[in-house]
Amino acid sequence: MSYNIYLLEDENNLNQLLSSYLENERWKVKSFLRGLEAKKAISKNPHLWILDIRLILI
Repeated sequence: MSYNIYLLEDENNLNQLLSSYLENERWKVKSFLRGLEAKKAISKNPHLWILDIRLILI
């Protein structure tokens, strides 16, 4: 079974790095750079959300 991870990180380089690490472990990753984009995906019910704790919602 493949698991879906949604990653919300507004710093582009860190977002790409984390996505790459997770994908190398064979996770399916959907990444978001903005909180409002991620908010629209809440109803998709991924297996795990990884959230930037200091995210500014813009």
